[in-house]
Amino acid sequence: MRAGNGAGLGFLAALSAFVSWGLLPLYWKLLADVPAMEVLAQRIFWTVVVTCAALGVSGQLGGFLAVFRSVPQLRAAVAASVLISANGLTFIWAVAQGRVTEVSLGYYINPLLNMLLGYVVLNERPNRLQSLAIGLAGLGVAFLTVSAGALPWPSFVLAACFSLYGLVRKTAPIQPLVGLAVEMTLAAPLALAYLLLAPAVPLGAFVTDGATMIVLLALSGVASALPLWLFSVGARRLAYTTVGVLMFLAPSLQLSIAVLVYGEPFETMQAVTFTFIWSAIALYLFGTLREGPTSR
Repeated sequence: MRAGNGAGLGFLAALSAFVSWGLLPLYWKLLADVPAMEVLAQRIFWTVVVTCAALGVSGQLGGFLAVFRSVPQLRAAVAASVLISANGLTFIWAVAQGRVTEVSLGYYINPLLNMLLGYVVLNERPNRLQSLAIGLAGLGVAFLTVSAGALPWPSFVLAACFSLYGLVRKTAPIQPLVGLAVEMTLAAPLALAYLLLAPAVPLGAFVTDGATMIVLLALSGVASALPLWLFSVGARRLAYTTVGVLMFLAPSLQLSIAVLVYGEPFETMQAVTFTFIWSAIALYLFGTLREGPTSR
């Protein structure tokens, strides 16, 4: 496949992933009455079912088993599994608690953190405008922290976990679907143990609630697996700084949902913070586009 075609496929895959993540709070909000840990456990279980079925259909089960025989690949998969599980739990909990605005802030910080990781780890050199963008975003978060008297920790957990997850997935020599299946399989024993041994009724909402809730929990595997697979496809074909540009789509959709659909407050404190963030985005995009598109 030509490099241009690979970059085009990566762009479409990453675009689809971030639009899906931007709309995902609408889905998790439907499960707000189910404990966040149970939703995460159900999500992990059903993602294993979905991804392993896809591997069987696509003939990639050999690659799946090969990861468990490779210490470097398995080490990377374990790290990715921990990071994406922590990210998922924080995301689900924050949505259920009516803190979608903080979720969106985390994913606005995410691409700027990606750029920093690209500089430190991957030797992707930012220009002056991109560096200034990181500084502006930092000022915005600092203002919010001082004004609120508390660190918006869900935002930082989401940003840090997902940036590091993306870095692991970009640098690990594992095919996207195989990697996702391995990550969820590694987390599955803990997920099943929670569902079976938690103090609540065994298997929780999946047993006690109605058909609609059962379907929503079962479909959480698709809702989780598809965007992660698309993201992995994109991250392996695009420069990490280019992935960072597309990442701004998700928090923009999430913030719109938080304010317009769920009526979360957007007062002076949030407005000032997001003004810093949006200014950083403008500089980041201008600096990136001036340099031209990059791909791997």
